Amino acid sequence: MEDTFDAPEEGDYTTEDHERFHQFGKLVLVVSQDEAWPPKLKAQMDREQFWPNVWWISDHGNAHLINMFNALAQADGRSGADVE
Repeated sequence: MEDTFDAPEEGDYTTEDHERFHQFGKLVLVVSQDEAWPPKLKAQMDREQFWPNVWWISDHGNAHLINMFNALAQADGRSGADVE
């Protein structure tokens, strides 16, 4: 059976602006506009030893799953295709 991800689940990270990230309904990470958010969020996950899904919530309230491998690659100057 294939996993499908339609909406955030309990414990997932959510953001509306890629600056403020919430988990369990609480603000857990703030990244300034001049910083790349993917490495900061990965460091947060590494500290907690928990790597949940990350969702961007649009201004219409729709949830979009963020591919962290691609986001980290782009923040590092690589394309998502470079990630194995």
